[in-house]
Amino acid sequence: MILLAPITQANGENLDIEGVATVAIKFNGASSEMDVIITRDLSGLILGVDWMRKQGLWTWDFDNDRVRCGDGKWVELLKEEKSRMVRRCYVDRDTVLNPSGQTEVDVRITRKGIDELPFEGVSEPENISTLPRVYAGRSLVPAKFSDIKVPVLNATEQSQVLTRGTEIGVVEPVELLDNGSAVADEVRSDTTEVDVELTEPEAEVIVKMMASLPSELDEEQRAKVEALLIRRLRIRSSLRRRLIKCCSMV
Repeated sequence: MILLAPITQANGENLDIEGVATVAIKFNGASSEMDVIITRDLSGLILGVDWMRKQGLWTWDFDNDRVRCGDGKWVELLKEEKSRMVRRCYVDRDTVLNPSGQTEVDVRITRKGIDELPFEGVSEPENISTLPRVYAGRSLVPAKFSDIKVPVLNATEQSQVLTRGTEIGVVEPVELLDNGSAVADEVRSDTTEVDVELTEPEAEVIVKMMASLPSELDEEQRAKVEALLIRRLRIRSSLRRRLIKCCSMV
């Protein structure tokens, strides 16, 4: 059993380590085995300096986007896929979702490299296909990778378990104004008491979502769900208008 010391990131937070796996790697015609640390916090494979030193002298040809180890063949450097560069929001621990209500769920944020710094952003919810009638809320995310809570709505009458590792959204950065103040700070003050009229398309979305709720819900439960949906859409509308306003000022 391999005992690992905590791995600290650039912002002082520790990586959430799942375990260690021994994998075979074939590079430049030669095969070798190495122990790989498994974590959901980082995307892709990061080769350590210790492994690279064992392979011999490296020659980098940045003009032609290629690299060579020793007298081996040139290997083309691949550009990072855009989908791999996106920061995703995933559930930190198994969470029981209360029936017909909202639950604050602990989440973590992924990133490409251990040296990347966190930023304030907006969590754009995605469809949670693993559970019926469960919806993540659109939320402002603080500048950190862990110890974050996101509201999740369970519109069924039964408790459901949202399992650890479930991806519930994508985190988009918040733009900064020239004076250095974050748009998120202004949005946060606007959305504390949201008073924004819904557009006609947004109102139609509410009607459709309410129509899809279980018929077993009573009037009080339906009213709570409707109030939550309206508030979420108003926050989204307020944030969008604030971003448009700020972008026009830059």
